[in-house]
Amino acid sequence: MAQQFPHVRFDGLDIVPIATRYPPANVRFEMHDIAEPFRYANGTYDLVHGRSISMAVRDYPALVDEVARVLRPGGLFVGCEFNRIPAMAHGRDASTHLPLSSRFFDAVNQTLYFSKGILNVAPCISRILNASDHFDEVHQLRVEMPVGGDHFGTCFKGLLKMYVEGLKVVLLDAGWSRAQVDDLARGYLHEMEHIPGMVSIYHAVYARKRAV
Repeated sequence: MAQQFPHVRFDGLDIVPIATRYPPANVRFEMHDIAEPFRYANGTYDLVHGRSISMAVRDYPALVDEVARVLRPGGLFVGCEFNRIPAMAHGRDASTHLPLSSRFFDAVNQTLYFSKGILNVAPCISRILNASDHFDEVHQLRVEMPVGGDHFGTCFKGLLKMYVEGLKVVLLDAGWSRAQVDDLARGYLHEMEHIPGMVSIYHAVYARKRAV
Protein backbone atom coordinates (compact mmCIF):
# COMPACT_ATOMS: atom_id res chain seq x y z
CA MET A 1 0.00 0.00 0.00
CA ALA A 2 2.85 2.38 0.78
CA GLN A 3 4.24 1.82 -2.70
CA GLN A 4 0.85 2.32 -4.36
CA PHE A 5 0.13 5.47 -2.32
CA PRO A 6 3.51 7.20 -1.90
CA HIS A 7 1.84 10.47 -0.85
CA VAL A 8 0.29 8.74 2.21
CA ARG A 9 2.09 8.28 5.53
CA PHE A 10 1.82 4.83 7.15
CA ASP A 11 2.56 4.20 10.83
CA GLY A 12 2.79 0.66 12.18
CA LEU A 13 2.67 -0.41 15.83
CA ASP A 14 3.64 -3.75 17.36
CA ILE A 15 4.80 -4.92 20.75
CA VAL A 16 7.84 -6.61 19.13
CA PRO A 17 10.29 -5.16 16.56
CA ILE A 18 8.66 -6.18 13.27
CA ALA A 19 10.00 -3.35 11.10
CA THR A 20 11.68 -4.24 7.84
CA ARG A 21 15.28 -3.09 7.65
CA TYR A 22 14.62 -0.69 4.77
CA PRO A 23 10.97 0.42 4.86
CA PRO A 24 9.72 2.87 2.23
CA ALA A 25 10.22 6.54 3.05
CA ASN A 26 6.52 6.98 3.89
CA VAL A 27 6.45 4.08 6.41
CA ARG A 28 7.43 4.18 10.08
CA PHE A 29 7.26 1.31 12.57
CA GLU A 30 7.24 1.76 16.34
CA MET A 31 7.18 -0.63 19.29
CA HIS A 32 4.11 0.01 21.42
CA ASP A 33 1.72 -1.84 23.71
CA ILE A 34 -1.71 -1.14 22.24
CA ALA A 35 -3.25 -1.59 25.67
CA GLU A 36 -1.66 1.78 26.47
CA PRO A 37 -2.78 5.16 25.07
CA PHE A 38 -1.36 6.11 21.68
CA ARG A 39 1.06 9.01 21.56
CA TYR A 40 -0.70 10.51 18.53
CA ALA A 41 -2.80 13.66 18.71
CA ASN A 42 -6.57 13.68 18.34
CA GLY A 43 -7.80 13.36 14.76
CA THR A 44 -4.45 12.34 13.28
CA TYR A 45 -5.50 9.48 10.97
CA ASP A 46 -7.90 8.74 8.13
CA LEU A 47 -7.61 4.97 8.68
CA VAL A 48 -6.78 2.70 11.61
CA HIS A 49 -6.38 -1.03 10.91
CA GLY A 50 -6.21 -3.45 13.84
CA ARG A 51 -5.45 -7.00 12.68
CA SER A 52 -4.99 -10.10 14.86
CA ILE A 53 -4.55 -8.10 18.05
CA SER A 54 -7.24 -9.67 20.24
CA MET A 55 -4.81 -11.85 22.21
CA ALA A 56 -3.05 -8.67 23.38
CA VAL A 57 -6.16 -6.70 24.39
CA ARG A 58 -8.00 -7.12 27.68
CA ASP A 59 -10.35 -4.17 27.14
CA TYR A 60 -11.41 -3.90 23.50
CA PRO A 61 -14.01 -1.17 24.18
CA ALA A 62 -11.24 1.00 25.68
CA LEU A 63 -9.14 0.36 22.56
CA VAL A 64 -12.09 1.41 20.39
CA ASP A 65 -12.30 4.68 22.35
CA GLU A 66 -8.61 5.32 21.71
CA VAL A 67 -8.96 4.46 18.02
CA ALA A 68 -11.85 6.90 17.76
CA ARG A 69 -9.74 9.59 19.42
CA VAL A 70 -6.96 9.42 16.83
CA LEU A 71 -9.32 9.12 13.83
CA ARG A 72 -10.56 12.16 11.99
CA PRO A 73 -14.35 12.55 11.63
CA GLY A 74 -15.37 10.23 8.81
CA GLY A 75 -12.19 8.18 9.28
CA LEU A 76 -12.33 4.43 8.85
CA PHE A 77 -11.58 1.71 11.38
CA VAL A 78 -10.97 -1.83 10.11
CA GLY A 79 -10.72 -4.64 12.67
CA CYS A 80 -9.92 -8.21 11.60
CA GLU A 81 -9.74 -11.21 13.93
CA PHE A 82 -9.94 -14.98 13.76
CA ASN A 83 -12.58 -16.58 15.95
CA ARG A 84 -10.71 -18.80 18.43
CA ILE A 85 -13.08 -21.74 18.13
CA PRO A 86 -13.04 -24.66 15.68
CA ALA A 87 -15.57 -24.64 12.86
CA MET A 88 -16.85 -26.73 10.00
CA ALA A 89 -17.86 -25.53 6.56
CA HIS A 90 -21.52 -24.82 5.86
CA GLY A 91 -22.40 -24.47 9.54
CA ARG A 92 -21.94 -28.11 10.49
CA ASP A 93 -21.60 -28.70 14.22
CA ALA A 94 -17.93 -28.49 15.24
CA SER A 95 -18.48 -30.11 18.63
CA THR A 96 -19.68 -33.24 16.82
CA HIS A 97 -17.15 -33.34 13.98
CA LEU A 98 -14.16 -31.78 15.78
CA PRO A 99 -14.31 -32.86 19.44
CA LEU A 100 -10.52 -32.79 19.96
CA SER A 101 -10.19 -29.37 18.35
CA SER A 102 -13.05 -28.12 20.51
CA ARG A 103 -11.25 -29.42 23.59
CA PHE A 104 -8.03 -27.66 22.57
CA PHE A 105 -9.67 -24.27 22.01
CA ASP A 106 -11.80 -24.56 25.14
CA ALA A 107 -8.53 -24.92 27.07
CA VAL A 108 -6.94 -21.98 25.25
CA ASN A 109 -9.89 -19.62 25.67
CA GLN A 110 -10.45 -20.49 29.32
CA THR A 111 -6.75 -20.07 30.04
CA LEU A 112 -6.59 -16.70 28.31
CA TYR A 113 -9.62 -15.49 30.23
CA PHE A 114 -8.70 -16.72 33.70
CA SER A 115 -4.96 -15.99 33.49
CA LYS A 116 -4.98 -12.77 31.46
CA GLY A 117 -8.57 -11.51 31.31
CA ILE A 118 -8.61 -11.86 27.51
CA LEU A 119 -11.87 -12.77 25.79
CA ASN A 120 -12.50 -14.20 22.33
CA VAL A 121 -13.67 -10.87 20.95
CA ALA A 122 -13.76 -11.66 17.21
CA PRO A 123 -17.53 -12.18 16.85
CA CYS A 124 -18.29 -9.19 19.11
CA ILE A 125 -16.39 -6.36 17.41
CA SER A 126 -19.36 -4.94 15.52
CA ARG A 127 -21.42 -4.91 18.71
CA ILE A 128 -18.62 -3.11 20.57
CA LEU A 129 -18.37 -0.49 17.82
CA ASN A 130 -22.13 0.09 17.82
CA ALA A 131 -22.16 0.42 21.61
CA SER A 132 -19.31 2.93 21.65
CA ASP A 133 -21.34 5.78 20.03
CA HIS A 134 -18.21 6.76 18.08
CA PHE A 135 -19.02 5.02 14.80
CA ASP A 136 -21.61 4.84 12.03
CA GLU A 137 -21.98 2.42 9.12
CA VAL A 138 -20.75 -0.59 11.07
CA HIS A 139 -20.38 -3.65 8.83
CA GLN A 140 -19.13 -7.14 9.70
CA LEU A 141 -18.06 -9.80 7.22
CA ARG A 142 -17.80 -13.46 8.24
CA VAL A 143 -15.43 -15.45 6.06
CA GLU A 144 -14.82 -19.21 6.18
CA MET A 145 -11.11 -19.86 5.65
CA PRO A 146 -10.58 -23.47 4.44
CA VAL A 147 -8.02 -25.54 6.34
CA GLY A 148 -6.36 -27.72 3.72
CA GLY A 149 -7.68 -28.73 0.31
CA ASP A 150 -6.51 -26.35 -2.41
CA HIS A 151 -3.22 -24.46 -2.51
CA PHE A 152 -4.57 -21.60 -0.40
CA GLY A 153 -6.02 -23.94 2.21
CA THR A 154 -2.78 -25.91 2.40
CA CYS A 155 -0.75 -22.73 2.97
CA PHE A 156 -3.22 -21.61 5.61
CA LYS A 157 -2.96 -24.97 7.36
CA GLY A 158 0.78 -24.45 7.58
CA LEU A 159 0.22 -21.09 9.27
CA LEU A 160 -2.20 -22.69 11.74
CA LYS A 161 0.43 -25.24 12.70
CA MET A 162 2.76 -22.38 13.64
CA TYR A 163 -0.11 -20.72 15.50
CA VAL A 164 -0.57 -23.90 17.56
CA GLU A 165 3.04 -23.63 18.75
CA GLY A 166 2.31 -20.15 20.08
CA LEU A 167 -0.84 -21.31 21.83
CA LYS A 168 1.08 -24.13 23.46
CA VAL A 169 3.31 -21.50 25.07
CA VAL A 170 0.22 -19.73 26.42
CA LEU A 171 -0.95 -22.94 28.09
CA LEU A 172 2.49 -23.83 29.46
CA ASP A 173 2.96 -20.34 30.91
CA ALA A 174 -0.40 -20.69 32.69
CA GLY A 175 0.70 -23.89 34.45
CA TRP A 176 -0.52 -26.69 32.20
CA SER A 177 1.89 -29.63 32.12
CA ARG A 178 3.88 -30.41 28.99
CA ALA A 179 2.05 -33.73 28.67
CA GLN A 180 -1.36 -32.06 28.89
CA VAL A 181 -0.43 -29.40 26.35
CA ASP A 182 1.06 -31.88 23.89
CA ASP A 183 -2.03 -34.08 24.17
CA LEU A 184 -4.39 -31.17 23.49
CA ALA A 185 -2.35 -29.89 20.55
CA ARG A 186 -1.92 -33.38 19.12
CA GLY A 187 -5.69 -33.85 18.99
CA TYR A 188 -6.23 -30.57 17.15
CA LEU A 189 -3.44 -31.31 14.67
CA HIS A 190 -4.80 -34.82 14.08
CA GLU A 191 -8.25 -33.50 13.16
CA MET A 192 -6.67 -30.78 11.04
CA GLU A 193 -5.03 -33.47 8.94
CA HIS A 194 -7.83 -36.02 8.82
CA ILE A 195 -11.25 -34.29 9.08
CA PRO A 196 -12.33 -32.74 5.76
CA GLY A 197 -14.30 -29.53 5.87
CA MET A 198 -12.50 -27.84 8.75
CA VAL A 199 -12.49 -24.03 8.48
CA SER A 200 -11.44 -21.04 10.54
CA ILE A 201 -13.87 -18.15 10.82
CA TYR A 202 -12.43 -14.72 10.05
CA HIS A 203 -14.36 -11.64 11.13
CA ALA A 204 -13.60 -8.44 9.25
CA VAL A 205 -15.35 -5.33 10.58
CA TYR A 206 -15.26 -1.80 9.26
CA ALA A 207 -16.94 1.40 10.43
CA ARG A 208 -16.69 5.15 10.02
CA LYS A 209 -16.15 7.60 12.84
CA ARG A 210 -19.14 9.85 13.29
CA ALA A 211 -18.80 13.40 12.06
CA VAL A 212 -18.78 15.98 14.84
